[in-house]
Amino acid sequence: MKKLILATAAIALLCIGVAAQAGVTGNPLLDGWASGGNSLSNGVYVRNPANYGFDTFSALLTVTPGSTLAVDDGANSWLAGDTVLGVGGKYASITPGEAGWSAFTGGAVNSLWSGTQLIKIQGKFGTAASDFSASTVAPGAGNGAGSLGTNGKLGAVQIRSSAYFDAATWSAGSGTLMLLDKASHIERSGAAAPDTDVSRLIWNWDAGNARLGSWEILLNASLLDRLYPTLSGSSPAAGVNAILTVQNGDGAYTDALVTIPAAVPEPSSFIALGALVAPLLALKRRRA
Repeated sequence: MKKLILATAAIALLCIGVAAQAGVTGNPLLDGWASGGNSLSNGVYVRNPANYGFDTFSALLTVTPGSTLAVDDGANSWLAGDTVLGVGGKYASITPGEAGWSAFTGGAVNSLWSGTQLIKIQGKFGTAASDFSASTVAPGAGNGAGSLGTNGKLGAVQIRSSAYFDAATWSAGSGTLMLLDKASHIERSGAAAPDTDVSRLIWNWDAGNARLGSWEILLNASLLDRLYPTLSGSSPAAGVNAILTVQNGDGAYTDALVTIPAAVPEPSSFIALGALVAPLLALKRRRA
């Protein structure tokens, strides 16, 4: 029995190792990120009339050796133990009733979302002082607070993709952890723009529907503080609010409010290990 318990534990621990090194895939649902509701839902929707519908997600990650997040780049490396903040989305339509509103105004939900439209994704990572807030009126009017400068406060960081990625570009980069394509695609409220190496993008292209299917925007908060220590007290961190945006090129957009988890959750595989081993231990005790 002891050998069986040890063998089971070893198998479970092996599964933990595989999961820990899996990193990110570009699909926050598949990666087990915390769900924050649909972008047009009451309490999540912030502002602007584009009426992009997408499920929102957030994560607080720790870089592990050998994972896709363990980036080797000299002084700008993503080191084991680094804390990474993530916001992400997944295409999802929704009705006013499902979203908690009596009606939407403006265009139909996701009418701008297709392979023929230019899509830009953005994440604004707030600080403890930031006052991002959801709208109290339905889409597409919106009166929430989502400005990087006004609401983000000192130290908040905005990361975005190009406004000119077309279907071919999204498709070609699908599933690959990407650097920002321009230095201007990262900003910091009240300070000079950080090095682009503190951020990464990864997404999945939905070829069957010719559209962006899901995406994740990552900020290495530990590397940010190593490179800019004078602002380390005013940095995005665990538990802060953030804004997740989908935009029609440089035009109409939808801002959604998300919250970064306050702590790194225990891997579900540890729970699975307990579920596997506990019955065996109980059986051993009964036989003894």
